[in-house]
Amino acid sequence: MARPVRPPAPPSGSRRPPVNVYVTLPQEPGDERRGSVVAQYFAALPKMVCCFCCCPVFKCAIWLCILEFVVSIYAWYTTFNLLILTFEDLQIKDVVVLLMLTGWLIALCSSSGALIAAQYKKKAHWVLPRLILQAGLLIIGFLVLFVEIAYFSGASQRINGWVIWIYESFLDEPLTKEHRKEIHNELKNIALVLLMIVIAFIVYMALGLCATRKFQKDLERDYPQFRLVSGQAPSAPPQPPTNPNYPKAI
Repeated sequence: MARPVRPPAPPSGSRRPPVNVYVTLPQEPGDERRGSVVAQYFAALPKMVCCFCCCPVFKCAIWLCILEFVVSIYAWYTTFNLLILTFEDLQIKDVVVLLMLTGWLIALCSSSGALIAAQYKKKAHWVLPRLILQAGLLIIGFLVLFVEIAYFSGASQRINGWVIWIYESFLDEPLTKEHRKEIHNELKNIALVLLMIVIAFIVYMALGLCATRKFQKDLERDYPQFRLVSGQAPSAPPQPPTNPNYPKAI
């Protein structure tokens, strides 16, 4: 009976064929870096909206401009729609409010455009319109707060009397004692609500002013501008030339 023939053994010095090894290639570093940057940006977005210390200061200033623009355009549209509905019976106060909101929107758009131009042109003095606008609003807020403090410090009767006198001047109708008493109570509640609004407004404007001022300082530090030098001749005569190495007295 024939035995099975074994295959010849390979020589001892020969190498075995390599085994197929499947290796997973790593991703490019650019893809991981891009994904991490996008994730970090969206994670920090709420902080960027709420606090200028946690985000680039320019983005904080732009977010404040956008917030003010949205609120202002809503108020302007509401007032304009009210004027259209009551066109046959216009009131002076509605027209005055619409004109004030229109002027405010023009000033806001101009200062916001100058702020964006300052970022792209790298010129710090273009931030001044926004700074002036915020400083003016902050001063107005402090003036209203001073009036509120005076109102709750004992001058409520006098201030209410002025408000009622202005109201009667516009309506050309004298008010009765009952109406005056009701108006006094309403003005007290309005003054209390207005006090809280003014305090929040002052805090908001102070933070916005600090953010805008910090943005201006960053531009001045990173991109210094050339100073204008006067081309006129000096008024004083030139000093005589001196040699410090020459002895004055021998």
